[in-house]
Amino acid sequence: MLAGSSLYTVPIYVPVPPEADNAAIVPAIETLIRRHAPLRTSYPATPAGPRQVVHEDFRPRIWHVTEDENAARVTFDEVTAPFDLHTEPPVRVVVFHHPDARGVLFVVHHIGVDGDSAQVIAADLTALLRGEQLRPLTVEFPQVARWQAAVNAEVREEQLQFWTHTLAGYPGVLDLTPHRPRVRSLATASMTTDVDSAVFERISTILERLSVTEFHVVHAALALALSIQSGTDDVAIGTPASMRRHIDVADMVGMFVSTVVLRTVLRTGMTSHDLVNAVRDADVAALENALVPFDEVVAEVDPPRDPGRHPLVQVALSFAAGQSASNVGLPSPDSEFDLQVTAVREPGGLAVTFTYGTALFDSAQIEQFAQLFHAALDLVSASAPMSLDHFDIRSFLQPQIGTAATGATVRTLGQIFESAVTANPGGIAVTDDSRTLTYRELDDWAAVVAETLVATGVRSGDSVAMMIHRSVESVVALWAIVRVGAVYVPIDPGYPTARINRMLETSRVTTVLSTDTLMPQPIGPVTRTDYAVVPPDAPAYLLFTSGTTGAPNGVAVTHRGLSKFTDGTVLYIGPDDRVAHATSVSFDASLFEILLAVGPGATLEIIDAAAVAGQSATEQLAARNITWMFSTPTVLATLDEQRLANVRGIVVGGEPLSPDLASRWARGRQLLNGYGPTEASMCATIFRCDLDGPVLIGSPLDDVTAVVLDTHLRLVPDGVAGELYLGGPALAQGYWRNAKLTASRFVADRHGSRLYRTGDLVRRTPLGIEYLGRTDRQVKIRGQRVELSEIDSVLMAAGAQQAVTLVLGAAGRRELASYVVADQADAIVRQLRDRCERVLPHHMIPSTITIVDSLPRTPAGKLDTDALPQPVREAAAGGEPRTPTEKTVVEIFRDVIGHNDIGVHDSFFDAGGNSLLLLDIARGITERLGVPAPVATLFDHPSPAMLAAAIDSARDLSESLGQILPLSDAADVGVPPIWCVHPASGLAADYRAFAQSVEPVAVFGLQMPGLADPNAPTMASLEQLAARHIDAVLTVQPEGPYRLLGWSLGGTVAHEMASQMSRQGLEVELLVLLDVNPIVDESSETVEAAIALDPVLATALRGIDPVLFDDYQRRRTTLLHAAAAYRPEPVQVGTAIYFAAQDNKQISRWERVSGTPMVYEKVSYDHADLGNPNAMLEIAERLALLMPDMFIHNKGKR
Repeated sequence: MLAGSSLYTVPIYVPVPPEADNAAIVPAIETLIRRHAPLRTSYPATPAGPRQVVHEDFRPRIWHVTEDENAARVTFDEVTAPFDLHTEPPVRVVVFHHPDARGVLFVVHHIGVDGDSAQVIAADLTALLRGEQLRPLTVEFPQVARWQAAVNAEVREEQLQFWTHTLAGYPGVLDLTPHRPRVRSLATASMTTDVDSAVFERISTILERLSVTEFHVVHAALALALSIQSGTDDVAIGTPASMRRHIDVADMVGMFVSTVVLRTVLRTGMTSHDLVNAVRDADVAALENALVPFDEVVAEVDPPRDPGRHPLVQVALSFAAGQSASNVGLPSPDSEFDLQVTAVREPGGLAVTFTYGTALFDSAQIEQFAQLFHAALDLVSASAPMSLDHFDIRSFLQPQIGTAATGATVRTLGQIFESAVTANPGGIAVTDDSRTLTYRELDDWAAVVAETLVATGVRSGDSVAMMIHRSVESVVALWAIVRVGAVYVPIDPGYPTARINRMLETSRVTTVLSTDTLMPQPIGPVTRTDYAVVPPDAPAYLLFTSGTTGAPNGVAVTHRGLSKFTDGTVLYIGPDDRVAHATSVSFDASLFEILLAVGPGATLEIIDAAAVAGQSATEQLAARNITWMFSTPTVLATLDEQRLANVRGIVVGGEPLSPDLASRWARGRQLLNGYGPTEASMCATIFRCDLDGPVLIGSPLDDVTAVVLDTHLRLVPDGVAGELYLGGPALAQGYWRNAKLTASRFVADRHGSRLYRTGDLVRRTPLGIEYLGRTDRQVKIRGQRVELSEIDSVLMAAGAQQAVTLVLGAAGRRELASYVVADQADAIVRQLRDRCERVLPHHMIPSTITIVDSLPRTPAGKLDTDALPQPVREAAAGGEPRTPTEKTVVEIFRDVIGHNDIGVHDSFFDAGGNSLLLLDIARGITERLGVPAPVATLFDHPSPAMLAAAIDSARDLSESLGQILPLSDAADVGVPPIWCVHPASGLAADYRAFAQSVEPVAVFGLQMPGLADPNAPTMASLEQLAARHIDAVLTVQPEGPYRLLGWSLGGTVAHEMASQMSRQGLEVELLVLLDVNPIVDESSETVEAAIALDPVLATALRGIDPVLFDDYQRRRTTLLHAAAAYRPEPVQVGTAIYFAAQDNKQISRWERVSGTPMVYEKVSYDHADLGNPNAMLEIAERLALLMPDMFIHNKGKR
């Protein structure tokens, strides 16, 4: 016990009988204390612990108060002063000598008295003051203590088993207030109310009918009130249980009380009588097992400990029939409980006192709770059983229902974008590391793509999927879809094929826009059609979220709820701002970022896919001078706020924001905590965070209604936990083609208004709505919504008999752990994991799958998560590292994940890794192996073996995709090399057969710059590309003469290189053009056909990093448009040879366009086949015949 505080101080006031003589008061007090040993016992500390010392001749210090003005001060001082139990007995005495109210106040530490002791002290002192003789005690307190210890030992094990079973699954916390201080305060105040006489009469009536006591009825009412106040149906309180089970101790003073836990589980469908009966049965069982001390129960159950809370129970209930000893009017002693409810039976009624911690509650809150308690008592005392489900608290509580103001102009997505283009046509709309589009250029490109959609049959209201990674192209695709009035369906191309197919099937899309099918950016004027006119209540986009059935759910969101993000009422963003676009297209925050920029005509900055978080993201955001951004707390925690001083506004969402993180980022900028499910148009409430203030989810935005209801759609009072329901015009239409799910989540309240059940537990505070957690099994993993039940469904579909998935670990390192009941443990785990990897996105794949015999349950029938074993990680797949790279990668995996049983074939995610830890893997690879490791690469190569192979291949790839590609081993320095310029593919590998057919001439390929480096600049014109190639040539061959060869577009580049080299005074000895034809019309079908990737080449390139592939396509498109805009000039070279394909009908066309005289030869292959090794061999042979002095043909090579 807390010997140095007044926490356990018990004041006992005994009136002095009128006939008693003042001279008899002190002797009576001394006689009383000599009679009861606990009142003269101290507890000095010893190495073995405290021991009891009974002081035979102890006389208490008695304070005599005769002046009225001193009474209050002395009483307060004595009641609130602590005891030093090591050196003094636990009693102090004050005698009040006021003529009209004489009395004795005993201030006793709880270690020496219980509630019945107060009655004993009052009765004994009153008898002594009247001159009566007390009956001698038959036993001494030490004897009773030894007897009680012996009895406890006999039943200890049995009763501890009862408590571990009874309290299984109980969280140990009953949270009644959102304002709990970090440091526990013991100060209290109290308020007493009387039970209405009519209610008291009804209580008396049902006692016999239900075979219950007044305590059971009061307890049932308190449990119901606490359930409503806390928002939980699992309520436990403490009550003092008397251990005076032997007649000899009835007249003794001493601590014969233990705190007993009384647990009540309220169930749906219960009536008031059901509740009272359930309380009676639980209370009787608990009291029958009350011999084990409370401290031992706590130690055995081992609930989570919090120094700011009483263990296991934070609310206590005590009940007493009338008593002469009273503490009414005395200052409240410190309390160990958050709330102490004391019911006292008085003549004709009940008085109920609420003693509360003043650091937790104010008087208004306690008055409100007292009303709630009395309403609950009125219900449970009804003669007829009353349904608890229809207990309506609105009759006595006046909660505030938060509905934001409405009236803002509603615009569709098309109108929003059209307004931005009109207002700021020359402003920069979107940019990445190499491209910049104005609003007019973005609109032009979107218009061209929209025309192709219409041409393929897309009509207003159709669904169009967009499967493009975050890029300029993905933004173009969005506005093209919007322009035709179609429904935008973004799908992450990185999702498993099975999941993508399910999304496409569910959404029933008319067409799919991808990098391959997107029309290139137009160069010339564009003929625009008007934006399709769609009603505000039509669906604007369809976004898929995690579903409980194992399949993703499509949420249809209308245009109506989106205007508020663009009209300046939520965020103050201007046209000079730069908004980061860093979120995956599959996350609705991606559209949120786009709207933030489009509304004021600001610039949307595309952040590289590799810059997920940490240093790389910080560097990108800083380099791009970002001023506004969206981030999840998980990512924000990894960024460097000092380097992002230009960021003046951040919207945080997707996960709970911690006060520490908020304080770190709120300095010098706007930090807004946004909340809103996809079903409520991305963001429904928002809260502006201060440096040291609370972190709430705030108040509803325009056209959003936020109400807090209980499980029966009844309003709950302010400060009371309940489920958040959102309403208003911003609500989504529902779940796409899933009426049953829509009906379960979009409900009507008691007034007929349409509401969305968020599943989020919240409560209202004076500053806004406070988020408390989830009511279901939906969680957020690094900002992405996960229905744990969806994972369970996938596991059961794959062969598990039962499955449950939990979230384990702290913030930033949280992981999914699945427990399954299944046969053939070793084989089934691999089977289950394979299924998850095929159908679930990476963030939903369990880190561990543990086989259990059964899923443990609590007495209430709930899953007992505490009884589940520690997750079992799969054994290493075998094999030590075989290469130096594998060895290093395994070491990095083990360091980052934190355990050493990771094999070379173990998946990073199977071993306990998550998306955020990938940043540490990437950093380790860069630091130890010297190569960049984009996060996308790590997702696609999750095992050390796969990643090591990718790293080694990347090193090879870096060489094979370099600008200069050596194509032969010949190195005769006396013979000038031949430089073969890449065709439209950007790759020079097609010339390898040519290189092998000539010797001793060295042959080098020139490839499109930046193939292996997405951050490398893109050549915007053919002239720039040619100049870049000349610089590369000069690094290998500083002096001429130079020999250039190019097929198709490569010939065009070679021609321009020859032109520039001639102007620079460099001798070009030979220019060989392989079937080159100019593109003279930028809008011709030739450009479109060239941009469409050759199927064979597309298949070959699909295996590379998706980031590199998207970048490659972008560079190809830019190159082709640059070629279309190019106009060749005459060039003077030693020899110019033109090899025409057999399908070339205009052999001399290039000479007419360029003005360069050519020598013509025709080969026996079509244009598209010139890259064929046999075609290249023929060209080499023909060239050797034409230029015998330059080439020696090796006829043995084929």
